[in-house]
Amino acid sequence: MPGAVVEEGALAPVPPAERIATLDILRGFALFGVLWSNLNDSYGAPDWYGMRHFPITLEGSFAWVQQWLIQDRFYTLLGFLFGIGFGIQLRRAEAAGGNARTIFCRRLLALLAFGVIHGTLIWSGDALTAYALVGFGLVLYGALPTRHLLAAAAATYFLLPYANHWIAAALSLTPTSSRVPDVAQIYAHGTYAQIATLRVHQYLTYYAGYLARGFDSFLTLFVLGLWAERIGLASNLSGYISRIRRALWIALLCAAAGFFIRESLERWWPLSAAPFTSWFDPRFWSIRFVLQNSAHTLFYWGTAAAYAAALTLLAQRPRWARRLAPLAAVGRMTLTTYLMQSIICTTLFYSYGFGWYGRFGLAGMFMIALTVFAFQIAASTYWLRRFRFGPAEWLWRSLSYGRVQPMRLALYPLPGVASSQ
Repeated sequence: MPGAVVEEGALAPVPPAERIATLDILRGFALFGVLWSNLNDSYGAPDWYGMRHFPITLEGSFAWVQQWLIQDRFYTLLGFLFGIGFGIQLRRAEAAGGNARTIFCRRLLALLAFGVIHGTLIWSGDALTAYALVGFGLVLYGALPTRHLLAAAAATYFLLPYANHWIAAALSLTPTSSRVPDVAQIYAHGTYAQIATLRVHQYLTYYAGYLARGFDSFLTLFVLGLWAERIGLASNLSGYISRIRRALWIALLCAAAGFFIRESLERWWPLSAAPFTSWFDPRFWSIRFVLQNSAHTLFYWGTAAAYAAALTLLAQRPRWARRLAPLAAVGRMTLTTYLMQSIICTTLFYSYGFGWYGRFGLAGMFMIALTVFAFQIAASTYWLRRFRFGPAEWLWRSLSYGRVQPMRLALYPLPGVASSQ
């Protein structure tokens, strides 16, 4: 997430030449994972989730990859990068004598507007709304000293779910499951009006219970990203190479430990087989469930951290940096890329477009993901040779800073002294 820089005495977005390429590479990589995972989950591909044994076939191999290597890892990575971006904004604003929190809150309000439009008019699986809502919580951590952020992250992860539970109970929020039985039929064969109605219903149903379900994990990732920026990781990657290398091995060990505990816990400590009916089921708040959830998080976050560490190490090598540069172009246009993925995919799969819903397995979805993302890389590279931002980023920043931002590169002379993002 871009920070702010001094421009004629005012806070303004980071000039293109001052961005940290590795962070943009990580964003671009995460966006491919988000696209691939969303295609597998949301457009009628066979549901393999929860399986323990996969057939030795091409589809079975892709199902294994989706469950054990892809699912939820890339939103995790983007959440961590979001926290880093907030830390960059605070650091730059303090150096400039400005108030980053005000601009950050305006950015969140604009992002929330993007999320509502995206979730109700394009695709119900919108994540922008969650980023905006949880981002407001991150503002509260900005004044904490660096030495307290890790403790704050741990407290957020372990204590916030209980606070959410009691607040939701006091407000009588009971997010029970609200499924529409013919979702696939509507998306595959319904009219535009039917699809629009279903989309709004799914979006509102999900976010109406967001507080009660808890956003502890997402906020914790944001805080960890803020901590990483505070210790200088983002601005001095080359100085942290040995630590990043160690972090790679630690992340792999954490992922392995989380997987082992999660898979073994059912044998050691069986959970009642009765289905969960709502978030207020007392089993959600038992020590047994907390252990299971923590092991699950350790597995997913450990995998995501290993991806980030490995890619960061590669990006510090000149040859690999050149190879990974196309990902940085997509990463500089994160919002535009994400919105365009939804527009392209809903057009391809919903009945008002090409009507491909339910016609592809996981192998086919992978090929579609590669094709769409290759197009986005080419389009992003072409666009950024001429413009400072993607179109959605330009609108977002103009709303955030309260003035129209210069768009063409020729209209924005770069400063003589570069600084890190």
